[in-house]
Amino acid sequence: MYFCNAMKKRLSVIFGALMLVCASANAQDASYSHDTFSKDGCHVEYSSIRQDKKAFIIVAVDNGGSLGFTDSPEMLLRTGDNEVLKLSGKNLGFREKKGDTYFFGDTFHDTSSQVGMAQFEITEAQIKKLKSGVIKVRLTTTPFIHEKEFKKDKIGEKLYKAFSKKENSDF
Repeated sequence: MYFCNAMKKRLSVIFGALMLVCASANAQDASYSHDTFSKDGCHVEYSSIRQDKKAFIIVAVDNGGSLGFTDSPEMLLRTGDNEVLKLSGKNLGFREKKGDTYFFGDTFHDTSSQVGMAQFEITEAQIKKLKSGVIKVRLTTTPFIHEKEFKKDKIGEKLYKAFSKKENSDF
C-alpha cells in the first residue's frame, strides 16, 4: 500500500515537471506567416526577453534559409496610434531548424532550414506604445526587405502583455 502511494506521488511530481517543461518550450510570444505560397513567403516569430534591466525583442525569420538579417538590422513598427517606433538591432546569425526527411517517389526531400535571428533593444516607453497594437512592421532583411501590414494587430498587444508579465515576475 505504501509503495503504491509513494509511486503515485513520484509520478505526479514527474508529470508536473514535464508539464512545466512543455509549457515553457514554446517561447515565442507572437508570430505570423507572410505570403506563404510565394517564393518570398516566410514565417516570423517574435519573443520578448528582459536581461540586465534591458528589454529586447528577438525576431526569427524562416523562409527556407535564404532570408537573413543585415549586419546592423532595424525594425520599424507602426502602432495603432499611427506612431512609428524605430528599433536598432544586432544580427544573431542563423540557427538550424530541423524538419522532416522523406522520400517522394525516387526523390529524397529534407525540410530542414536555416532561420535568421536578430535581437532588437526596446525601451519601456516604446513597450507601452505596443499596447495600442502594431499595424505594420518592416525588418531590414537580406536579400530583400520584409514588410507586413496587418488589418488586425497580431504582434503588438501580445508583446506588450509578455513584457508586462516578465516585468512583474520575480524570477
